[in-house]
Amino acid sequence: MLQKNGCAVWSFDPGNCEKYQFNLYRQFIVKIPGLEQWPVARDFSFCGFNKGRADMVSAVARRFTEQKLVGDIAIKHGVKDGRSRHDYDRPMPYVEYLQRTLAAKCVLDIAKKNQRGLTLRPLEAMVYKRKLITNCAEVREAPFYRRSNIIVFEDPRELSGCDLREFVNTPFVDIPQADLQPFTLDALLAQIRQAHENGAEGRAGGA
Repeated sequence: MLQKNGCAVWSFDPGNCEKYQFNLYRQFIVKIPGLEQWPVARDFSFCGFNKGRADMVSAVARRFTEQKLVGDIAIKHGVKDGRSRHDYDRPMPYVEYLQRTLAAKCVLDIAKKNQRGLTLRPLEAMVYKRKLITNCAEVREAPFYRRSNIIVFEDPRELSGCDLREFVNTPFVDIPQADLQPFTLDALLAQIRQAHENGAEGRAGGA
């Protein structure tokens, strides 16, 4: 409906853009001052809605606990997880979510089935200087990717061969601002302005 009325529709997921002729935007993040130094109390964390990811999150968490690492797993259930509109977990305020996530040395990022493109978690991990374990292979193409900060896996069993204790306890390697700049709000607004100038309303655009 929006596209038919000449309005641009944007998505961070290349698959959705190809399927529905949306405009592709690069994921972005706005850093909240003061949270980088949030006290660390655990080794790993995942805080988010199920969205079909609960089994994968649990399997990854087991690889951590097998190596005597301590985590915080908070999986919420929404309407899309089969809950009624009168019986679902309310979303957590974003700052509270960040505080809980950043209370760990390492952030778990599990993509939904058939999802493509970076979610916010990889950006949150890099901006707030936390290690990252993710099943999003596309993170390897991001300018901020560093093997010392990020483990990418396809099957959780692969993690059994990793020294996760060493990974989470070695210092985070700082990322140059130039490698994070493409994921800022300013970069997103510049991309949208350029698309508008090029007449991208209502059709697919590049990122």
